[in-house]
Amino acid sequence: MPALRFGRINFVNVLPVHLHLEPDPGLFQEISAVPSVLNQGLRSGELDLAEVSSLEYARQPGDYLILADLGLSTRGPVGSVLLLSDRPRGQWAGGVIEAPFESETSVALLRVFLARLWRLDCRVAPEGEAPASELVARLRIGDRALNEARTGAWPVVLDFGALWQVWTGLPLVYALWLARRETAETQPQALARLHQRLLAARDRGVADRAGCAMEAARRLGGDPGYYRDYFTRLRYGLGPEEIRGLERFYAELALSGQVAGGVALRFLGGAETSLGERRMEPAR
Repeated sequence: MPALRFGRINFVNVLPVHLHLEPDPGLFQEISAVPSVLNQGLRSGELDLAEVSSLEYARQPGDYLILADLGLSTRGPVGSVLLLSDRPRGQWAGGVIEAPFESETSVALLRVFLARLWRLDCRVAPEGEAPASELVARLRIGDRALNEARTGAWPVVLDFGALWQVWTGLPLVYALWLARRETAETQPQALARLHQRLLAARDRGVADRAGCAMEAARRLGGDPGYYRDYFTRLRYGLGPEEIRGLERFYAELALSGQVAGGVALRFLGGAETSLGERRMEPAR
């Protein structure tokens, strides 16, 4: 059987899952890209499994299976999904918010906040397409957000993880590890092996936050202590609370008209499930 085509997010936030994942060319070929590119690759069948924006599952739930106990989430501030502005939110009405192309989940959540939480009529425009004079805020994610936050240059910094926690009381799940259904049918044993290796690598990485911080500092610059604090806020499991947060996110996406309602969660190796029908391990 051919090696699995595995898509990996190329931000430092997933280092705890990948730092200790040993290459195995016979089992998987790793393709690194930003979340939006991985979303498209998984959607088109160019990838067999990938860590992708959690929004991607809600778009085509019939095409995917969720790898159990793997997710990227926070219970409060994340530090790498930020809305930056030089003016208070009360002065944003009618303005434009610049959004990057890298993360579709963050843009979808921005639209939820605008429509459902803030009741603001701001227009969301792709980065570089709106005149600077019309911009009231800029969405930044991943490594760019970490870099800009360190400068302290923005008087208004809104952290999406913190906003979601205050609003819903639930964790915010930014990314999931998804497999294509057809791959699960044709290569179930290979997927199961890679799933177990990812879980084992995740456990080693979470226990080695200092090593992950050193690697992040090597890639992005700055003090490893800054990244060590960052990694303590991130969680890489998918337990009951994370499932509730994911379900609430999908419900809000439906209410804001971004996806169809009634998204059922289906896991690799299991049938259709809802919370309470599947015993989930504690999130890490």
